[in-house]
Amino acid sequence: MWAQTILRSYARNLCTLSETKTIFADTVATCEFSKQIYYDYILGLESLMMIDDVFAWCPSIRSRTLLRTSKKRNFVDPSIAAASLGISPNYFLSDLKYLVFYLSHCVFEI
Repeated sequence: MWAQTILRSYARNLCTLSETKTIFADTVATCEFSKQIYYDYILGLESLMMIDDVFAWCPSIRSRTLLRTSKKRNFVDPSIAAASLGISPNYFLSDLKYLVFYLSHCVFEI
């Protein structure tokens, strides 16, 4: 249940610059566990190659500053986001706005 809650939170914060504390607060709102367990699950999901955060991007190798400093939350396979939210293909027919978001952020971001 903890992994499902973390994946659902990741899916809601997909392709955003959400901080770790935001996702942790989101998951703790629905089920109770410690920060250590949360970080262990994050490491486990990363080692299972389910989640993969996109690191900050630097326009030039010689530049001192990064344009983005935090990581973007992402899944290795975009279909994991839909499955985590319990979305079927029929759902996209009724919510075209989310379909456009999903296609523009999930599919083309990776």
